[in-house]
Amino acid sequence: MEKIFKTIDIITHPIFLPLYWFLIELSCKKWYVGTEFFNIYLEYYAIAITGLVLLPLAFISIAHLFKLVDVINPQRSERIILLFVMILVYGTFLISTFLHVRSGNVLISEFLGSLVMLVSHAFVAVSVLILMESFKLRPSIHVAGWVLFTYFLIINGTKSQWECTLWYAPLSIVIAGLVASLRLRQVHRPMDIGLGILAGLVPLVTWLVVK
Repeated sequence: MEKIFKTIDIITHPIFLPLYWFLIELSCKKWYVGTEFFNIYLEYYAIAITGLVLLPLAFISIAHLFKLVDVINPQRSERIILLFVMILVYGTFLISTFLHVRSGNVLISEFLGSLVMLVSHAFVAVSVLILMESFKLRPSIHVAGWVLFTYFLIINGTKSQWECTLWYAPLSIVIAGLVASLRLRQVHRPMDIGLGILAGLVPLVTWLVVK
């Protein structure tokens, strides 16, 4: 049973949430094969796969093989390392997107703008988590990620062109509850879960205020 719990912990780690959103986008959007858009799709998907899939997988693999960081139950110093790696991954993706838009590929922001917004929200949430860690708090990184992911699905699901994402929201809610229960069972206190929820909601509040 413990192996099952560890597997769930790894699969539901927030560093993979942009990857899951990327897969949702693939299921919700059409490929414009045979048109001028096809090459732009390929170019951007190559950037997204490299920045949001290969980098996280490479880090998780290296950390596991060389026992650099306990990804499942990290100590405080290891948690901060994980958070900074997530900042690096998200920041690299956002910078590469910005550079491609500056180079004239404006359709990139139109095609996958929601993925950029999700990563921006995640960047803010991780920054809040790092701030909490600096005050020697122990918010649940998993819970923060899935709270963010759930409300992001709901927000985008209310848009006419993103109705299909709304179907994923109930599943995300169930996963968020499962993740919170497992974290309580393993290493966290109820206060840690509450702090994780708060960290996950900060980007939403910030976005609503700015908007």
